[in-house]
Amino acid sequence: MKNNINFTIQIFILISSFFLFIIKLIAWYFTNSLSILSDALESIVNIVSAIIGLICLYISNFPIDINHPNGYGKIEYISSFLEGIFIFITGIIILFESLTRFFYTFKIININYGILFIIFTSIFNYILGFISIKYGHKNNSMILISSGKHLITDTYSSIGVTISLILINITKVTYIDLIISFIYGSIIINTGYQIIRKSISYIIDETNYTLLTKLKTIINNITKNNKNLLIDNIKIINYGNRLHVDCIIYLRYNINSKELICETKNILKKIKINFKEEIDFFFNIILLEK
Repeated sequence: MKNNINFTIQIFILISSFFLFIIKLIAWYFTNSLSILSDALESIVNIVSAIIGLICLYISNFPIDINHPNGYGKIEYISSFLEGIFIFITGIIILFESLTRFFYTFKIININYGILFIIFTSIFNYILGFISIKYGHKNNSMILISSGKHLITDTYSSIGVTISLILINITKVTYIDLIISFIYGSIIINTGYQIIRKSISYIIDETNYTLLTKLKTIINNITKNNKNLLIDNIKIINYGNRLHVDCIIYLRYNINSKELICETKNILKKIKINFKEEIDFFFNIILLEK
């Protein structure tokens, strides 16, 4: 069910990104504004990223098989990484365009039309980004979270574009357009870097201290009154919407197999209640003297 919702949202993001790209191109055609063109260029990234995300979401839904015992969830991080790369490159292109255009004169026309177009795309992008991030966190989908952050960043930059057009309309100083475009490109580069950094951390299994602390707290609350049971050396690996948990269970000799099974089931049940993700729980048992 969660995967179907993620897939549907990603399809909607793809269709919306193409629709917004066309609107921004029309706005650029009517105004000749570099900042609007920069905004439109990022929409191309949105389209490409949405396509890649859609493919990766489809693959991540494949069932566990003998060659992929932990599923295909990590492909979401590859999609997120590629999206970060595209965003980063787009930011560099925008910076380059703003710097080179600084050396020759240009004219911006029909500013009011441009303002209306960009305000519309800003509102639409923000709503879409908010929904994407909300369901991304709810369903633990890195693809939706990355897409949502990208759309929210696009919203803020579009607001910057709108402000620049208003200032140009008031002051008639067209070089404001270049300054806003430069700032816009810098923000996009930073967004791309943050997405790339987070994606790599998941790919190389960097410790997620938030998840680890949460899991340790739950386990400690379960076992604190049981002197015969201790759980230690807990490790978590993310596989998209699935968590792989490894740990060591220390037992006293006086605990019997029935009690062990009961305690283990109790632990698993309480852990699963507190996590949105599916959990694969693996443990080694070490017996201790009384």
